[in-house]
Amino acid sequence: MEDAATSPPVGAIVGGDPVLAGAVREALRREGVEVAERLDAAEGLDILVFIAREVAASVSFAATRVEDLSGRLGGELKAAFVALQDGVSAMRAKGAGGAVVFVSPPSADHRAFDALQQGLRLLTKAAALELGPEGIRVNIVLPGAGDTPLGRACAPADVAASVAFAASPRAHFMTGADLVVDGGRLAA
Repeated sequence: MEDAATSPPVGAIVGGDPVLAGAVREALRREGVEVAERLDAAEGLDILVFIAREVAASVSFAATRVEDLSGRLGGELKAAFVALQDGVSAMRAKGAGGAVVFVSPPSADHRAFDALQQGLRLLTKAAALELGPEGIRVNIVLPGAGDTPLGRACAPADVAASVAFAASPRAHFMTGADLVVDGGRLAA
């Protein structure tokens, strides 16, 4: 049996689109991370990735039902918060710090649901401030949607590479950060 100093880091992925979750799983594995199938199956957790679900359709503010907005925002933020609590508890039990990476849904044409992205950003920053002294880093990846100045849309592999970086030791001095992966859309 390997000791803790030589064993590979353990990660878990919660939520999100299965295609994106699969791309993140493969990117983490290429970084040498052992990825558990479920958060509760991850012994000695080092890395938690929470992927928010995307909004399916584009609807105007006027056409957005308050029940849909409330359920979606409340449900996703609650799921992110619970995953954060469970993941941090597992990291604390191991006693060696860790990394949490939230993945926001892309900001697209449904501006009413952009509040979810902002809620996840604020959760990231609050958790980064509180957990930093324990060696637990918390960052968020903000994918773009649609055409970009780079001539193509953001692919799952683009997001996954940024998640793997944020979770890796290479990002050891980064916490509370927004990693914008939008192919230059914000620059346009």
